[in-house]
Amino acid sequence: YHNLARKQFEQIDYKVGLASTLNGLANVYSAQSEFKKAIEYLEESLLVMQDLGNRFSESIVLFNLAQNYVYMEQYDKAQKAFSDSLTISNELDDIAGQAWAQQALGGLFESQKNYEKALLYYNQALPFFEENQDKRNIMNIQLGRVNSLVELNQIESAETEFAVLEEMISELDAKDNFFSVALKRQQAKLAAAKGDHKTAFELQTEITRDIQKMHEQAGHKNIEELLVQFDMEKKENDNRLLQQENELKELKLQQKNRESFLWRLAMAFAVLVLILIGYLLQRILVNRNHFQQMALKDHLTDAPNRRAILHFAERHFQLSRRNRQPYTLAIVDLDFFKKINDSFGHDAGDEVLIAVAKAIKSSIRTQDSFGRYGGEEWLLVLNNANKEDVQVIFERIKTSLAAIQIEQIPDDYKVTFSLGASQIQKGDISLNSVIKRADECLYKAKENGRNCFVIEP
Repeated sequence: YHNLARKQFEQIDYKVGLASTLNGLANVYSAQSEFKKAIEYLEESLLVMQDLGNRFSESIVLFNLAQNYVYMEQYDKAQKAFSDSLTISNELDDIAGQAWAQQALGGLFESQKNYEKALLYYNQALPFFEENQDKRNIMNIQLGRVNSLVELNQIESAETEFAVLEEMISELDAKDNFFSVALKRQQAKLAAAKGDHKTAFELQTEITRDIQKMHEQAGHKNIEELLVQFDMEKKENDNRLLQQENELKELKLQQKNRESFLWRLAMAFAVLVLILIGYLLQRILVNRNHFQQMALKDHLTDAPNRRAILHFAERHFQLSRRNRQPYTLAIVDLDFFKKINDSFGHDAGDEVLIAVAKAIKSSIRTQDSFGRYGGEEWLLVLNNANKEDVQVIFERIKTSLAAIQIEQIPDDYKVTFSLGASQIQKGDISLNSVIKRADECLYKAKENGRNCFVIEP
């Protein structure tokens, strides 16, 4: 069916459907361990995606291509393809694509015994899977981290991570023997590294026994599957023979012109179905991008949500540390917001939040960003900003907010806010320390009578 779809898409020059079909053919061959053939189809698909300029799909094809290079033990090519996929994901700000590529690069470097690089990529990938509570991928990364730490002889760090690993495995399905065996392997390596060879030997004996048991269970399961498959194939063959006999009888009764008509009709229908499939695949990709964007927006104000602004803040915090550029965080909190809700209703409160989002958006600079931090609080990330810039932005927001008319709020009621800001310091090693100081400055602004700003000296 994939080959038929490919021919049809080539005939109608529908490149999106052609690229998706080539990728599907590659997956079929990869599942059959025909990795060389899979790579050929993926390289064709990559050329089509590059021609279309579809960067998101290009990153996916590159990722699949890299995996097949790994299966072929062509590690240099695999590393380049994973890195190219990661580069595109960074350009598109595709957080999920970044995490998957970073995890894959971590595994690749670990298999090549480059444990320092493996740890670097594992650490970058882990926060995404933790945020999404993807336990299996978290386990895979943690196993790689523990193994890398042991190989680097960082025994204390390895023991700390191993304790986390044990707690996580205890929460998994008891039937999932893979992770329990992998855990014992790391425990044995830790024991050997600490010189406890007796414990290491006992654990290795348990591992051998567990693997043998898994093979026995897999063997029984394979036999049952083969019996079921044989029975299904026999029934399919019987049905096929009966169907063929009926078709022969029917063909003898049909006239040649009727056969020709039906054949043309069937081909036309097949082409329409394939076009529809291609269109649906394209819509799936478009919807996926749309939902990814929705996941980063606050549904009420359409501003970036907490997850999005913290991701932006963390990325620019790291850039600021590396490039030694000014970096300022500000927290905006509405004054007496509870009073607004109590006096004018929650609908009025929602309209105030929408107005604040518009005011901030129109007041900050192009290199800055903001997001709803929680409730009536907003987090502002101000790049290359000094104390004077903070004052200017504070005044802009006040002016812009005052100019917005909110129907459910009386004209004589003034909506005000307080702002606390802090700048990155030499000793800051985490974003939380900067946020904490900004929150302390916000508290001082509240104590100073509200409707003002305080920035740390």
